[in-house]
Amino acid sequence: MIIEEAASPDEVEQFIGRLMSELAKEYNIEQRSLFATFSVGVAFWNRDYASAEDLLRDADTALYQAKRGGRNRYVIFEQAMQENVSRFMEVETDLRKALGRNEFRVFYQPIVSLGDGRLSGFEALIRWEHPVHGLVSPAEFIPIAEETGLIIEIGDWVLEESCRQMAEWKAADPNLSELWVSVNASCRQFNQPDFVEGVIAALDRTGLDAANLKLEITESMMVDNLDLIVDKMERLNGLGVRISIDDFGTGYSSLNNLHRLPLSSLKIDRSFVNRIEAGGESEEIIRTIISLAKTLQLEIIAEGIETPLQASHLENLECRFGQGYYFGRPVDAEHARGLLSADRPLVAEQTLQFA
Repeated sequence: MIIEEAASPDEVEQFIGRLMSELAKEYNIEQRSLFATFSVGVAFWNRDYASAEDLLRDADTALYQAKRGGRNRYVIFEQAMQENVSRFMEVETDLRKALGRNEFRVFYQPIVSLGDGRLSGFEALIRWEHPVHGLVSPAEFIPIAEETGLIIEIGDWVLEESCRQMAEWKAADPNLSELWVSVNASCRQFNQPDFVEGVIAALDRTGLDAANLKLEITESMMVDNLDLIVDKMERLNGLGVRISIDDFGTGYSSLNNLHRLPLSSLKIDRSFVNRIEAGGESEEIIRTIISLAKTLQLEIIAEGIETPLQASHLENLECRFGQGYYFGRPVDAEHARGLLSADRPLVAEQTLQFA
């Protein structure tokens, strides 16, 4: 749409508001009532534009931002948006090449028993060694991988590589029979029809026992298609794979449905752990989560532990496992192997040298 001779941007925004209100009304088609939502991108003409195509490009960029922001809204173009889109496209292109170039690495963060500080498992965390930009933060590339669907291929690679590494460690040391590796499964990855078959194939190819693998899923996955999710979880559980809910307490899972899920553990979000030393609400939330876990016969893991006082508080609340910088940062496989041979409790001083 072209709006000519608008007196001000406010006038244009008022027009868009009226337009979206009209378009959102009920449509009756073949005796059926339909409702639609509309996303709008807006660009204002100025002397910097060399052509109408440039104006349309920026309006389209604003439209893209409107859709990313939740749809059924309008966004007015700003120059920073074009820079963001350019960066997005650059990262997406490089991501598509990264697997073939073997640029991804799996780092391992120790998970310890709070009672004695002994190593109990690892969480597998992906890192990207970009040939130009160096280590790219997962916070930058994981959302792009999610949005483009590349997270499925990347997630499958992380799963198999983590299983392969854990199987290698176990083969070298029979005393590691109870050590586990936790691998995050994204919503898009978990919702793939053949996800369970993919896990089975990864275990078969690497020779890892299912009991040594734990899959971490998020609470937000419980919002839709709960029956389908429970079915997949039960199949995985039947194989011996354990399942944990990550960042528990920050999502949308219904306590009424929690008992239906074949879980092995809940992971307390770091936002509660960070404030536990102050007592008050965070401590009560953690106490409630631990009590709930006991009722459901689930293990509890606290993440984001950074101080001895936090670890002590959590142990006193009968939280069994913990991870965080106090026990060790994520390290590459070589340094993680060194932690396996450490016949003593883990604390920060032992692991920071590998960070």
